[in-house]
Amino acid sequence: MTIGRDAARRQAVAEPADPGILLRTIWPLRARADIAQCSKLVRRLLVLGAPVTQTSALAVQVRNLLTFLTTRAGRYQRSRTWQITAPDGRSIVLPVGDPAAKAFKDMVDGYDGFYERALIEFIVPRLGSEDVMVDVGAHVGYVSCFAATTGAAVFAFEIQRELFPLIEEAAVLNGFDLLRVLHAGAAEESGLSAIPRSGVTLGGQLSDSKVDAAGFDPWTILEDYVVTVPLDDAFAGKTVVPKIVKIDAEGHEIGILRGARRIIERCETTFVVEYHGHLIGNFGHSPADLFALFDSARWEAFQLDDDGLKPIAGIGDVVPDPHDPNPKIVFQPRR
Repeated sequence: MTIGRDAARRQAVAEPADPGILLRTIWPLRARADIAQCSKLVRRLLVLGAPVTQTSALAVQVRNLLTFLTTRAGRYQRSRTWQITAPDGRSIVLPVGDPAAKAFKDMVDGYDGFYERALIEFIVPRLGSEDVMVDVGAHVGYVSCFAATTGAAVFAFEIQRELFPLIEEAAVLNGFDLLRVLHAGAAEESGLSAIPRSGVTLGGQLSDSKVDAAGFDPWTILEDYVVTVPLDDAFAGKTVVPKIVKIDAEGHEIGILRGARRIIERCETTFVVEYHGHLIGNFGHSPADLFALFDSARWEAFQLDDDGLKPIAGIGDVVPDPHDPNPKIVFQPRR
């Protein structure tokens, strides 16, 4: 954690000859800039008499990391990319060589080049280098990349196999080393869920929240299977919980939130939910189920649109937006 590193740096001023303290000032590495510092530190540790075996192991680990980053970067070509600009002015490169990536770019071009403006302008200022963001339904990684410009650690969940490498490619091209891509579906329960093999869509759905014993057919070529995991299992027991969870799951949003009850109970996370009212019935849910998960005494609800946040008390307060048929609903802990 950063507190430990900062404390070690202060202590290193008083005890500059202590190898253990010096190592804690930079280890584990958190950014590429740490690599060069670590190489210098290894040489200094040897001079100070640190154990040769430990120091050599450290040097090997750093060399392996450099080899990994270099090899991964060599897989992709910047000539097959397009560029967007984050609110802070940073350029983001996205792949365009794949048909799914090209289709996404065409859609973004229809929004004057800044698709999901309200969502991006809400998320990015609320994230920093000490935060964790979870992007459920990441698609090509568009929102994940904007979030990654802040230095936050981003976990991108995506169930469509063809989209997984596009997110990874975007992370590599932009040097977003803290953007992790997870080929998994967030859900209420852990297990397997099926997704039809029908090509990439902008609204890929799990065919069910969980495949039961009778529906499990490992020999079919019609479907792929995706591991499902409750967000509680992944994050609720951690010291650091997500600062923001964004959910775009084509009707499965309520099941995902039910798998995040312990995170909700902690009241430390902002949830941004793309609400698909016409699809939630496919998963056996109703509009009232969404707000039932958030105690109004502890949570505030808003509709997010181009004009900002508008307080709402329930689904009946959501105003249809001709520019966004799937409204963004934000749940924030009351302060």
